[in-house]
Amino acid sequence: MVKEELLIEDISDDIHFETKTARIEFRVYGTFHTYDLIVDTDWLDLNLFKISSTLLKRSRQQ
Repeated sequence: MVKEELLIEDISDDIHFETKTARIEFRVYGTFHTYDLIVDTDWLDLNLFKISSTLLKRSRQQ
């Protein structure tokens, strides 16, 4: 579903397990986005869902 809604390109990440931090970067419809996240053992920061939801809302408004 997201594939049809968002054009996400140029994805990269930088994960630091020792400091429990991560940064993801990507481009959506030509706009570059950078987010700092928290690394937990499995490292799914729930803020990823919030980020995805916000980007989907923005894309539907355009």
